[in-house]
Amino acid sequence: MWALQKAWYRTFQFVFNYGARCLNWRKPQRVEGAGSILKIPEICAKENVKKPMIVTDPGLMKAGVALKVMAVLQDNKIPFALYDTVEPNPSVDTVNAIQALYFKEGCDGFIAIGGGSAMDAAKAAGARVVFPNRTVNQMGGLLRVWKKIPMFIAVPTTAGTGSETTIAALITDTKTHHKYAIMDLHLIPRYAVLDAQLTIGLPPHITSTTGMDALTHAIEGFLCWTYSTKESTRFAMEATKLIFENLELVYKDGSNVEARQQMQIASFKAGFAFTRAGVGNVHAIAHTLGGLYGTPHGLANAVILPIVLEDYGPAVYEKLAQLSELTGIKTDGSEEEKAKALIREIYDMNARMGIPTGFDFIQDEDVEQMITWALKECNPLYPVPVLYNRERYRRVIKKIRTQKKMTIGASCTGCTACARLCPVSAISGERGSRHVINACRCVECGVCGRACPQGCITDGKGKEIAKLARTMWPKPQIDKDVCSACGICVDICTAGALKLSLPKYQGDIDVSVELDEPKSCIGCSMCADNCPIGAIVMEKEEVQAL
Repeated sequence: MWALQKAWYRTFQFVFNYGARCLNWRKPQRVEGAGSILKIPEICAKENVKKPMIVTDPGLMKAGVALKVMAVLQDNKIPFALYDTVEPNPSVDTVNAIQALYFKEGCDGFIAIGGGSAMDAAKAAGARVVFPNRTVNQMGGLLRVWKKIPMFIAVPTTAGTGSETTIAALITDTKTHHKYAIMDLHLIPRYAVLDAQLTIGLPPHITSTTGMDALTHAIEGFLCWTYSTKESTRFAMEATKLIFENLELVYKDGSNVEARQQMQIASFKAGFAFTRAGVGNVHAIAHTLGGLYGTPHGLANAVILPIVLEDYGPAVYEKLAQLSELTGIKTDGSEEEKAKALIREIYDMNARMGIPTGFDFIQDEDVEQMITWALKECNPLYPVPVLYNRERYRRVIKKIRTQKKMTIGASCTGCTACARLCPVSAISGERGSRHVINACRCVECGVCGRACPQGCITDGKGKEIAKLARTMWPKPQIDKDVCSACGICVDICTAGALKLSLPKYQGDIDVSVELDEPKSCIGCSMCADNCPIGAIVMEKEEVQAL
């Protein structure tokens, strides 16, 4: 039976390959460079857009990134409507709300600002604008949007999703938790504005996961056995090289504008590569995690990519060896040795950027649903180097799963101490009821365990966190020569340990942030992670036994 299925899948891919070459593939017009958002009014005038709808998310509004684009429009007296509540995995409800507001405000184009979520939501809403009587679900799948959507300008604020150049919009059905794709050439944005300055304040953990998302696009597009063209293959290789050269640079130094620009170009090229050549089993599994658990797509891809590449085995050694040589990871030895060196470097790069090796939140009862969704998404459409059946997916998902490391026990009284002190808001629950830890957000700092009056928070071995020896919390070290006193770190410090220093004398402009309450600092590193100019680093102290 499986042999017949494989024959059908490969036949479909062979035939679709020739059909795809008859389609009108195109790339967005690329507008790039620092300050390129200033060209958006010129684009609107050229395309006769009188009132665009801006689609973005709350985080970018709070950070002021979306406001920069809005200011450009206001300075040029261009009216606009705003939808700024797109969630990390956009839902059908969000798409419908954007469409309704678009009609209500009389808009005639879209400006999507953000990562893949904002762009995907706006794309799907654009499809609903031209087909108001069709549901989002009815347009899910391949080539079901048969009309040109309104003028679409994509302004990526990350370097990874590639949504600024793809045919896809990933949407989650809130009722079934199924994350699926609308894929049609009409969804490709008309313009991609790649302004590296918009990514300067991107926190390191988002920089890393979105960058690994782009690497996944490039490698999966490169490995697909058909659909690819000379251009898509070249773009995939160029993107891979750029990512290995620049991702860790921007992870360590977010203010490196040149490296940020190279990452945006890499994301664009990787996006085009996988749009034309296809993706594979990594994405098929990652989408199930996004739908079921809200796992950020880049994080899911980063974790799954090396696991699937290892599972492919000899089928991908030749191509991975080419990438290993291209990036200089290993240039001598056999194809197998070079391919394995590349996979090992992906594991190591993940580790250097704090990306986990697996997920501990996948429930036993969800595994079969994940397999069903992945099979439906991948086969027969994706031209993967190795076709997966149910057993193969089950084997890979088992490798992705890890044991829980921190657990809130049944003795929890719901006092909320853990939730109130958690520096990354990874704990939720109503007062008086047992709280739970969101493994996607938890950084295992142990603050919750030491704050719990019941001692009911344990590690993966069942040991009470509060009784374990620990490294004293690292403290922020602020370079006052670099600090611009923007106040972002003060605003996000959950412990109230930071403050803006007062001028020493009248007219003094040498103002910076200082650690006001060292004993209150819990070493969560939120200040360092979110400092837009890299003025804060965390320094660990000696081990202290409790």
